[in-house]
Amino acid sequence: MGIKPITLRQYIGFVAVPDSVKELIPKIISKSDAIRLCKVVTNVPKALDLAYKISKYDSASKKRYLVALKQLGSTADHFEIMHLTNQFRAKQNISMKISKKQAKGLAKIASVTETEPQEFAKKIITDYLKRRGY
Repeated sequence: MGIKPITLRQYIGFVAVPDSVKELIPKIISKSDAIRLCKVVTNVPKALDLAYKISKYDSASKKRYLVALKQLGSTADHFEIMHLTNQFRAKQNISMKISKKQAKGLAKIASVTETEPQEFAKKIITDYLKRRGY
């Protein structure tokens, strides 16, 4: 057919979106968000309500919200979904660069404690943030 499989899946997914939700595209919700939302929420009034609620969020928050909605199911209320959404936001991977000398020191201390350097660095940062009240 000359199109990528993902493009075909998007077309097929969009066909399943109810017309009342399609009317919100692109003013209130994006096409991909509408597809994700309607895959989980089959009740059209509830889908419309959620579409208006998430329209205020930035794109990353919308994505996290829809992932949380998928995990919790369409019967979950908005506050449960938001709670899980915020947990996703809190669990971020942070990368940082340290000097070779610091990396060797971290590896040396980690080997003494019999942990991986990444886990040891995570423990150091976590302990520091706890002491600061985070």
